Amino acid sequence: MKICPSCNFERRPIDEGIIPETECPKCGVIYAKVEKYADAAKAEAGYLSKILTYQTYTVRRQILKLIGAAFNVLDPQGVSVLYANLKAFKLKEDIRLYSNEDMLHELMVITARDILDFSAAYDVEDSTTNEKIGAFKRRGFQSMIKDEWVMMDRHDHEIGIIKESSTALAIMRRVVSDLIPESLSLEMNDNKVCTFDFEFNPLVTKLSIDLFHDLHGRLDRRMAIAAGILLCAIEGRHEGNSFGVSGSSGTSCSDSSANSSSDSGGDSGFFGGFFGGGDSGGGGAGGDFSGGDSGGGDSGGGGD
Repeated sequence: MKICPSCNFERRPIDEGIIPETECPKCGVIYAKVEKYADAAKAEAGYLSKILTYQTYTVRRQILKLIGAAFNVLDPQGVSVLYANLKAFKLKEDIRLYSNEDMLHELMVITARDILDFSAAYDVEDSTTNEKIGAFKRRGFQSMIKDEWVMMDRHDHEIGIIKESSTALAIMRRVVSDLIPESLSLEMNDNKVCTFDFEFNPLVTKLSIDLFHDLHGRLDRRMAIAAGILLCAIEGRHEGNSFGVSGSSGTSCSDSSANSSSDSGGDSGFFGGFFGGGDSGGGGAGGDFSGGDSGGGDSGGGGD
């Protein structure tokens, strides 16, 4: 007799002739639809497992995205293997990762826990298994001097630290010019396992992820990719990118260029200031998502 792939109910002889043989008598699902979904989930999990074998990745922001933000994750050969979409008009950051830009197969999701939290925390989940992988929490006050994030496991226990590699360069970026590319490293038990390096590009935010230091495979590649996307979305707006990155409300977290509104459609107005975007000119409200200084926000370039 047929066993339902959803509720595991086994059809009985009494069900025959009363309930269609394609439908579960108990939960009512169509067997074929559930089986098709299960097959698709297995394929997605297999695809994700395959791309998690690489040692290097590149995260690149799409510059023509006017509402929200989008990122491509490239493999070592420069081929896009993941597409990340930051949803617009959301008070909480919501980033979905898909196998490609048709957004049919969701693989991972990154969501903020709170609204306008100076030390924002972001949960990372595997959509193929619906399991939490871990989380990242931005250390707000420490990041005023040098960007710093805490990496946590699924139970919110601290297992690593992401921080800027050079204090001197961090201060120079804030005081002299935010055109200086940022470099960060991820340490677990005081051992460097991964580096994140922004590339200088006035038009587009690009970040390289290098896992060659992780000799024993201690770092979950999914967390490394999620960290790279978060850094591009939250910190990357300071890397001399005049187009900026859209915040969760669909507003532009623009850099010091006064021409950013030509690309973002003027998003650096009310909403841009409210969420910490629009660093140019009068500055924003020191929004939590931007990591800006407390109080009146950053003025000109170089604030973080």
